[in-house]
Amino acid sequence: METKPEPKPEPKPEPKPEPKPKPKPKPKPKPRTIEETLLDELDDSDVKGVLKEVTSPLMKGKGTLPESKDGK
Repeated sequence: METKPEPKPEPKPEPKPEPKPKPKPKPKPKPRTIEETLLDELDDSDVKGVLKEVTSPLMKGKGTLPESKDGK
């Protein structure tokens, strides 16, 4: 009479480490226009006014500068 070998216990699968969630990329700040950058750097309200007069037509796509008041 043959004896059956004892059944080997099945090896338990090693628990897989949970995958770490990828960190979400930080949203990039929107690119600022030249006008916004210059206005942030300037404090004098008179200068800001002149700058807006000059840059607004350019930003709107008119492509021409307003004539200066002193005729130059």
